[in-house]
Amino acid sequence: MEKLLLINKRIKARELHKQKGWSIRKISRYLVASRDSINKWIKTDEKEVTQDNRGWKKGKPRKYTEQQKEEGSYFQPRDDSKFF
Repeated sequence: MEKLLLINKRIKARELHKQKGWSIRKISRYLVASRDSINKWIKTDEKEVTQDNRGWKKGKPRKYTEQQKEEGSYFQPRDDSKFF
């Protein structure tokens, strides 16, 4: 989902709950989001709702353990001929 769409969903959830008095369940069905997400969005303040901090930060590589680096399986392509 695009970040702008998610931010709009968060704002809409807060609006429906605070201004219109909708229940969490009704909002989750309307916006097609989990009740846990709706609860989290409602409890956060205005500033946090408009920020999207999901995913990896740009330019920051993942951290692998030494065992993963030695095995090398995290970056080798899968051989589909063995799979089927």
